[in-house]
Amino acid sequence: MTAYERQQSVRRAPLSATVERKEGAPSRRGHIGGLGLRNQIVVVLGLVLLPAAILSGIWTFSQYRHLCALKLAGAERAAERMASDVSDFLRNNGTIAATQFAPDDPAVTQRGRCEARLSDVLRERREYSFSAVFVDDALICVVDSGGHFMSDEHARAETSALAARLLARRTDSGPAFLHVPDGRHLMLGAVVRPPAPREAGNGGAPAAPARHVLVVTALRTAVLSYAIGAMRLGIERGTAILSADGDVIARSASPPIPDNWFPQGATTLTDAIGRLSPGESFDSAENPPARVSFEAQSQSGERFRYFLAPTVNPDLLVMTGYPEALLFASERSVLWSSLLPMLLMLIVATAGTLWVTERLIVRWITYLQRVTRVYGSGRLSVRAVRIGDAPRELAELGTAFNEMAANIAGHARQLERAAVEKDSLLRELHHRVKNNFQVIVSLLSLHKRAAAPEDSADGDGLRFIEDHVQAMSVAYRVGYSSGDLGETPLAELMHDVIDCLRRTAGVAEADIVEMPPATGHIVDLDRAIGIALYLAALLPAYLDAVKRSPAGVARKAVIGAEVRTTGRATAELRLTLDTAPALPVAVSPLKERLARAYIRQLGAAVVEPEAGRSAESPRREIAIPLGAADA
Repeated sequence: MTAYERQQSVRRAPLSATVERKEGAPSRRGHIGGLGLRNQIVVVLGLVLLPAAILSGIWTFSQYRHLCALKLAGAERAAERMASDVSDFLRNNGTIAATQFAPDDPAVTQRGRCEARLSDVLRERREYSFSAVFVDDALICVVDSGGHFMSDEHARAETSALAARLLARRTDSGPAFLHVPDGRHLMLGAVVRPPAPREAGNGGAPAAPARHVLVVTALRTAVLSYAIGAMRLGIERGTAILSADGDVIARSASPPIPDNWFPQGATTLTDAIGRLSPGESFDSAENPPARVSFEAQSQSGERFRYFLAPTVNPDLLVMTGYPEALLFASERSVLWSSLLPMLLMLIVATAGTLWVTERLIVRWITYLQRVTRVYGSGRLSVRAVRIGDAPRELAELGTAFNEMAANIAGHARQLERAAVEKDSLLRELHHRVKNNFQVIVSLLSLHKRAAAPEDSADGDGLRFIEDHVQAMSVAYRVGYSSGDLGETPLAELMHDVIDCLRRTAGVAEADIVEMPPATGHIVDLDRAIGIALYLAALLPAYLDAVKRSPAGVARKAVIGAEVRTTGRATAELRLTLDTAPALPVAVSPLKERLARAYIRQLGAAVVEPEAGRSAESPRREIAIPLGAADA
């Protein structure tokens, strides 16, 4: 682009676009990479608050796990205490037998005194409803305070059978027990062994035979249910006393606990009992037995946590069951009461920071962005009038923008005045140049008409000068008359130059075939002058060839101009000179050199003839590149 083209493009462009954008700079409304202010604040808050929240959450969850572990330990100790309470009932039966019915006591075999002692025991121990004493498998006495038997003989017969069954179940690791079919009593058996026999001295009497005493008592299962149903841990639960075979001896459940709180599945409970150490019993609080806890689904469909603990007799077990929702309800409440304030604080801090950022920063930045966009569109009078309500730093930025906009607007007005003044001067200059060319052409025409007809050399020289001067004059005239100085309509330029050269050559209008480009294409004044001079150098030779052809022969000079698109914003002008039919065209060496010079000035390229075309063909074609504005 020449200096004149740049000057004209700046003059034609709107004022808001007078400053050219640097190559590679982003568009005014294009995407700008990077995170926005809101996103960056969220990222910073995340980097600051999230690690603290995560650490706090981990600590809170670890405390929750610790509380759950403490609750499980408390539930296990509660099961142990209930097993200890049941063991007390078993030990009490053994204590009564050992203190009241010693094998070496003569009153043991006396029925009256035996019944008196049993009656005293039953009056003191309301949990017992029946008791009997056997000495060496012989029933000595029976006391029935609960009315279990219909007669004394019936009592003796049933008690003897019961004693045989108890002795069959007796173990060495704890008192014997038997669950009777009525389900209301647990039969306990305590065997009192005689002391080791003393050896008789020389001549002494032989030792008395050893006697074994068996004391059988009936413990009310209602008493056991009451004992194991006492509230522990403050949590509703289900409790049951089981045999090693899984038979239920006594059970108790708080009102919210359903009756079918036992584990679901036939093998779940037996597998848990099997995990207890064989023969391990509850000896003392300092030496507790191994406990078994497991989680399973109950027969009611809820998730329960179960605990098994053996009594002093390992064949008698205590099982407790807690619903998962109730067992850890307080721990979950503590967990949520610890997490919710932290989450609420995180949410409130984030929302508050974003709100403050929106009100104090983002709102005013967006306002300035809208103002600058409107200002960049060409409205130089726009100002940030509401920026005074912004924070001090942003208000100073808006004030600086207003001052800059005012300075630019003043400078723009000066440039507009200078551009108008320069445009007026250029129009006046072009007008005077055109007038001077017209004067020169008129003088040349007068001189050519005054020359002698036989002086053809002088006539050709004058015609050569006249054609070139007229071509430049036409280019200035067409560009001046287009309204916008420097923009020349291509079709009008071609027609006027061809018509001027035709009249100079004296060729009829019918002898020329003109194919102008489509209306609407324009070129700058420098390019228009180059095209006009190129035609002035070559077209007269084609017109002379048509004029010299014999009369009566159809001959025409063909001038074609076509604009072809070569790229997204580029095009080229294909300018063609030819005759129809092909006539010999004589172009002087001077005009050939001038034509090549004009081609270089236009930056054009000579189009090679098509294959098969004769070498004597007068057709000439050049391709003149056009810019985006020219196309």
